[in-house]
Amino acid sequence: MRGYIDLTKKNLTIIKNYYAILFLSALTIPFVTGRASSAYFGGILPLLLEATFTLYFAYNQLTYIESKYNGWTFLCTTPYKRRTHVLSMYMTVFFEYCVILLLYFILSLLPWGAIPPLTISRIAVVTCFIAVMYGIFIPSLYLLGYDKAKYVPAVATFVIPYAAVLISKIPFSKVGISFDIQSIKSYALPFLCIIVLCFLCISIKMAERWYERMEM
Repeated sequence: MRGYIDLTKKNLTIIKNYYAILFLSALTIPFVTGRASSAYFGGILPLLLEATFTLYFAYNQLTYIESKYNGWTFLCTTPYKRRTHVLSMYMTVFFEYCVILLLYFILSLLPWGAIPPLTISRIAVVTCFIAVMYGIFIPSLYLLGYDKAKYVPAVATFVIPYAAVLISKIPFSKVGISFDIQSIKSYALPFLCIIVLCFLCISIKMAERWYERMEM
């Protein structure tokens, strides 16, 4: 466990020069998007956009620096197993996402922010999206390398706002279709989480296998 914590700290230290930008991004995005998009998709967009943009910037900087200075090659000379390094990459995303949730929760308490409050269903759906997004991105780093894999989160991050606007203009309500996240039944959330956890387990195994096969 000590190795996971040490490597996660190392990842967070690498991007410490960008903390101010990340903090500003996490604070401003909900305010900018909250009032305009709170009526769409059960008010999920402010949290989703905050999480995807902030995580993308943080993780893109981390993986860019790791790739530029051959960080993964250097880690092979340390006592840490490659599995430990792989899991620390997932733990870094998890830690950053928890900070984002905390900031969003604080902002949602402000009476003049017009930011939709955090709910279990909103957290669950956004968490699932982030898990799938980085569950694909992290293994692809070891398979394709940073130069090719960087497009995975980039496309997902920048397509979301445009796709959301386009979908919101389609009159689904006339045919009885609803995208209200709040309408998700409580008993469906555990099944959704189980599916995502299974996906993450497969993702971690693939990342470990491809990291073992990487040419250093």
